[in-house]
Amino acid sequence: GSRLPDDNGDESDGYDEALVPIDGRKGAAKNHLRDDMLGEWVETLRSKAGPAGQTVVLLDACHAGTGLRGNDPGAVRAERHRLETADGPADAGALSPMVAIYSSLPQQPSLEVSWENGERCALLTHAFCKAMMQAGAESTWRGLFERVSVLMSQKRNKQTPQAEGMLDLRIFGEKVSPPPLYFKTYAVTGEREIQLNGGSLNGLQAGTELALYPVDTYDTTGVPPLARGQITTENAGLLECRLLLDRPVPRAELETAWAFVTKRRFNGYNLAVQIAGDDPVQAQTLRERLSGLAIVQLDQPHPELLVTVKKGKLLQLLSADSVVFWETKYSARTPGPALDSLQNALTNYCQAQFLRGLEFDGSPYLMELSVRSETPVEAGAPLTVLRKSKDVAVLTVTNRGDDDLYYTVLDIDAANRVKVLLPPQKWSPAECMLEPGKSREHRVLFHEPGREVLKLIATPALIDLRPAIESRGRSTTQAKTFFEQLFNDSFVPEPGRSRGPQGPYRG
Repeated sequence: GSRLPDDNGDESDGYDEALVPIDGRKGAAKNHLRDDMLGEWVETLRSKAGPAGQTVVLLDACHAGTGLRGNDPGAVRAERHRLETADGPADAGALSPMVAIYSSLPQQPSLEVSWENGERCALLTHAFCKAMMQAGAESTWRGLFERVSVLMSQKRNKQTPQAEGMLDLRIFGEKVSPPPLYFKTYAVTGEREIQLNGGSLNGLQAGTELALYPVDTYDTTGVPPLARGQITTENAGLLECRLLLDRPVPRAELETAWAFVTKRRFNGYNLAVQIAGDDPVQAQTLRERLSGLAIVQLDQPHPELLVTVKKGKLLQLLSADSVVFWETKYSARTPGPALDSLQNALTNYCQAQFLRGLEFDGSPYLMELSVRSETPVEAGAPLTVLRKSKDVAVLTVTNRGDDDLYYTVLDIDAANRVKVLLPPQKWSPAECMLEPGKSREHRVLFHEPGREVLKLIATPALIDLRPAIESRGRSTTQAKTFFEQLFNDSFVPEPGRSRGPQGPYRG
């Protein structure tokens, strides 16, 4: 594998990933198989396999990550804040689902290692074959990749495999629903102690309780956990945390287990809410639900929000000056779905309000975000992007520090929705990495009116905030700050969700 200067402007980092043929020369462009060409070949395979088939690609080479595609830096659109490329496959329904597993990040080498019999073999290839022999009829590509990652880490920690595509497929079988948000073992430190690949920035705060299940457990209903554990104050970090278990578990099971949050911990934020309206039965129903939320304080002298049912049909959330900013259909006979949505709206409101005013002082990670419009604006005027005129907002991220940094951009809209704007939906988090002194532009179209607030998060280690935010799973926070406490409980389960750990929700 090699990296070559981009030859058609479709790479945000300026490099094509490429394979070096046997008659080629590393570093020279002649005869190299660039990612664009490999991607076209895979598209052809997917077309021939058709929607009833599966296309699986294993790329075991240096700089393998994203080796089947380029990163189109052209315009993207944030319609309802789901970032997508402006152009895509004309008829994706005619293609087979695809799974791609890469041996390393785009900027990493991939090495051969010696194995038990003394032979040398590429790391991903050996791990993949070994994991396939362990797979069963219910195994998915996601679960198989987890096993591959563990096997690779046992030999080399500085090589990070990547996977993309439809991972929630049985191996050469049917599609399954994605699992609830889970965390993976980063290191086993004892038969009753593990380090998880998430910390306060992912909502794993002191007091959070988790349950461990075998890899590929997509539904925990009726499945006994391997163990349960709780994160203590001294074990909660920013990007990692230590989980103390209630019973010993064999190391092989700990290495691949999925950890689901069963009880979240929230500290430090109170939201004054008043129940308005004349119907005492409805008021009692609302009071019973809201009194169980840790973030809500009822009957305060100066409420921030009002909750009421309008004409018996609409459940509304209003500001203190009676401006409606959220509502949903309400039925007195079956109020559950509406109350679940209200709980979601309240926690989203807390998170959005806090994030809008959040700033970090003295950060050692010198990364900056600037925003401009492709349509000229007057000096001193606020930046406005108009849908009718097809304005484009250009986001430029620049690394002013001395180290490689990964970046995430959160978008908070006027309706208090928080989404991951960058990395885009079709990128892996590893692709939002900048070397010192480098910049990258992202062009965005917004399709909904309102005031947008963007927040830049820069970290020296690879993180992925999309699962926590988009699945309404857990929260995101800076360690030992109010940010971590708020983000820890800023999302609630989707109404009616039955998969994942069972039991009552505790906010």
